[in-house]
Amino acid sequence: MLAPALLAIAIAASGAAMWGEAGAHAAGSAAGADTAAFGPTFEAIDLAIDPRTETWSGSLEADVSVRREARRMLLRLAGPVVNRVSLSDSSGRISTVFAQRGAELLLIEAAHALAPGKVHLLVAFDGRRAGAPPGISGPPGGPLTLARGAGAVFPAWGAGAMRTRCRLVLHVPVPFRVTTKLQLRERSVDRGWSSSVYEPRVAIDPDSLRVTIRR
Repeated sequence: MLAPALLAIAIAASGAAMWGEAGAHAAGSAAGADTAAFGPTFEAIDLAIDPRTETWSGSLEADVSVRREARRMLLRLAGPVVNRVSLSDSSGRISTVFAQRGAELLLIEAAHALAPGKVHLLVAFDGRRAGAPPGISGPPGGPLTLARGAGAVFPAWGAGAMRTRCRLVLHVPVPFRVTTKLQLRERSVDRGWSSSVYEPRVAIDPDSLRVTIRR
């Protein structure tokens, strides 16, 4: 696992194009996204949060079931700014463009229609501390509260595809600590950062995640 301090550097290399002229027409019709065609079967959320700073970074990796042929994927994301999207299947990486629509939606479009089966999605993003929930909120230096809701911390799927297996990895600088009702699988310290791994044994709604970070 990369050291948390290197996370922002590691996710900066883009695997998909930002929405340009070629994608502008598609971006104008988010209604063309088939939200029922996609659903996650596993999500891994990785967040690096320093309560002493205004910004934080993170990534979402998801195994996604493609239920029927489609090429446009629509997720909720309100606040964080996406800097990389990568989509792949068993044959390799799929050429992809993406755009954030207003302040609430992330539209991802593959270069070709995706056949029914499985794909792997990676979304990397940066966020800023919020003044109040939802999102990551609290005063400088903490305590901070991570309150999920409408994609305020990481991309979220439609209401029909919310309950899924997930893993949450939180990196915070020592001496800050993480408290949550999720079951802790392991904790380690490296280069002044504490990493906590939570992996519930049963599927949960990621919207229900709630975490507090304090000294």
